[in-house]
Amino acid sequence: MATTPHFADTPKADQIRIPGLALLELPILAALAQTDHPVGATTVRDSLRNGGYEISDPSVGRYMHEFDARGYTRRASNRGRELTSAGRLRLTQLRRQETRAAQDARFRELLSPSTLKEIIDILAVRRSLECLSCREAALRATPEQVEGVRAFVASRRPSGDMPGFHSYLSAVSGNALLSALVDLLTRQEALHQTLRSILGAQGSLADMQFHEAVVEAVERHDADAAEVAVVEHFDRMIAAVAAFASSAATDSASSADETTDPIPAVSDR
Repeated sequence: MATTPHFADTPKADQIRIPGLALLELPILAALAQTDHPVGATTVRDSLRNGGYEISDPSVGRYMHEFDARGYTRRASNRGRELTSAGRLRLTQLRRQETRAAQDARFRELLSPSTLKEIIDILAVRRSLECLSCREAALRATPEQVEGVRAFVASRRPSGDMPGFHSYLSAVSGNALLSALVDLLTRQEALHQTLRSILGAQGSLADMQFHEAVVEAVERHDADAAEVAVVEHFDRMIAAVAAFASSAATDSASSADETTDPIPAVSDR
């Protein structure tokens, strides 16, 4: 239940910027939906103030007139306004949008890890997803796609890096959703640079064994071998990150959980 905020430091009325309709549309409609009888501007204003919005009765009235024009509300004689079916539908849409926005923000937060444990969590998710995508790639790959996978290995950089290799394999799987998820997780540049720094420090930056094993599995259409290659690849990376965490904890003589140490600073490139 919302609590009334403290307004001791609230600016004077002539200094307040009234929030725009886009910001207040959801809370106003929600205030109207809280009761089964018409309500006036004062009731809506009090509900908004309880939610942290400082607004006057005349301003609420202007917004309500706009909602009338949009068909979201209707006057009920002199008793105030009530939501129409269109207003209830709009409220449902706005609440869904708010939920999706919160979920998106949380997902973006999780893709920006601040601890070594969070990096390990991301690698574990990638392991599961890429087991599926590489299995499907091995089963579905056409001769042309097999050549494409082989071309990635042939064009491998001296560092052993092959940008796009994991995304290409997931695309070969033929599963659009799976491919999109893998692509999203492999294109987090800040995470990639941090992981490169950690793996480089552990002497396990390039996993040639994985590249060769997965290519051979795809060429043979051996889904089981492809899955084994992926699991071993990510297990080696997870072990390297855990070892780095253990080393960092030992060096700093910290008593904290070794995998919750902050990630190391990484220079650009």
